[in-house]
Amino acid sequence: MDISFLISTNRPELANVVIDYINKIGHFEDYQYEICVFSPNNFSQKNVVNFRDSGGGPLYGFNLMAQRSKGQYLYVLADDNLPAYNLFDAVNFLKSNDFLCRKNGENRKIHVTTLRSDSPCWIPQEPLPNNTKDLVDSKTLMLRWPVFTRDTLHDHLNGHIFHPRFIYHWADNYLSWFINKTEEPIECNIKLYGMRNNNKYNDIFDEKDYNVFRELINNFSGNYV
Repeated sequence: MDISFLISTNRPELANVVIDYINKIGHFEDYQYEICVFSPNNFSQKNVVNFRDSGGGPLYGFNLMAQRSKGQYLYVLADDNLPAYNLFDAVNFLKSNDFLCRKNGENRKIHVTTLRSDSPCWIPQEPLPNNTKDLVDSKTLMLRWPVFTRDTLHDHLNGHIFHPRFIYHWADNYLSWFINKTEEPIECNIKLYGMRNNNKYNDIFDEKDYNVFRELINNFSGNYV
């Protein structure tokens, strides 16, 4: 299997649109792929592998799917963002010299990039408590929708996309901070387009996850997990 697309969702009305679109553009691709969906709902479309959500939360779902999926390349996708027609080209980018060769001439060790929106996001996000900025060495690109190799998952991330202590938020901040400790994150030129929905952002776990973010950075010992 070449590619595993990972979607964690409790909104089937949105996820169905993303799944159907991946299958539509995937029809013209040579890559073999699966669409892994972690959800309390069941999806019956072609190429879908269902993972039942029993209450572990979306980040738990992404880690579970990453560990049990079969693709050599993994995409983290949102249920309310529609990818561009060239979605599959992120794999080609990870294979390219533009990605593999760093500015200093060395080869990249961690093979991860991110899909992009209209403008890049950076960590730490604003607004934040004033005492956050001292934790970040420099302006760091946030890997909001990471695409990476399975070797990177096992060799550098200890088998986890997101640190298992996070519940809902801040996990992408920590992933980006960790990658930046080794080499500067880089995005590929593949966009995601937000779909209009009436769901408000759930911030009930923000404070807990923010405290985990600070603690992990303050106590960093070299390993991701």
